[in-house]
Amino acid sequence: MSTLILLCAGSSLRYAYGIKQFEVLAGIRVLFWPLYSFIETGLFDTVCITLPSHIMHCANISFEEHDITFHLIRGGEKRADSVANAISFLNSTSSAKVLVHDSARPFISTKIIRAVNDLLNTYDVVDVVMPISDTIKRIEGGNIDLIDRNHMFSTQTPQGFLSTMLAKAYMRPGYDQFTDDISYFIKSGIEIGIIYGEALNFKITYESDLEMARAIAESKITEMKNSSTWYALQQIMNKVEKLINIMPAC
Repeated sequence: MSTLILLCAGSSLRYAYGIKQFEVLAGIRVLFWPLYSFIETGLFDTVCITLPSHIMHCANISFEEHDITFHLIRGGEKRADSVANAISFLNSTSSAKVLVHDSARPFISTKIIRAVNDLLNTYDVVDVVMPISDTIKRIEGGNIDLIDRNHMFSTQTPQGFLSTMLAKAYMRPGYDQFTDDISYFIKSGIEIGIIYGEALNFKITYESDLEMARAIAESKITEMKNSSTWYALQQIMNKVEKLINIMPAC
């Protein structure tokens, strides 16, 4: 079985309307949409959800539901800090495989999740990428250069790791210099397995992204509610929101 680290502690600096992972899509908060897909695979026995410090206050909480152990922990100021907190909390109790996913990507498919998990049988580190279709230009000091997009890719999540590799990376100085976890391994020269992502696995960054996500969610909600995973997700959502709401302030 595998471990999921679901990152929900972001400050949403580029999103001007609050904290995007707590916005609602078809009656369900953004963060629970990707969680549904991960649960649906049946691959995970541990889920660690990092939450903003003003919600978590001073306590970490664990509970079990649907044969999965959930940990709600305090995230950090930056993405890397949240991952480091999760790794430190999980320590040696985590599974051999760890997938790290941004909760602001609500429509991750079970196909991609399974592909990343499976490729970790061959590689220690797995990245999900998408070819860039737009024309790319670099502008510096008034000069404009064209960049060959045939070799340009954007990164998606989940990113997959053997837990020992991820833990070692976050023990080294400077881990917080990178905007994602794969970047450290690229700089280290580690061979990385590649999975091609999907357009639907976009990240909610701006208000226009949220509007598109709401339309997509409305088209998916009936199928979700008719699935065998829906009851489990309801129990998890209720428990998470209740635990967050009753968390005592320090």
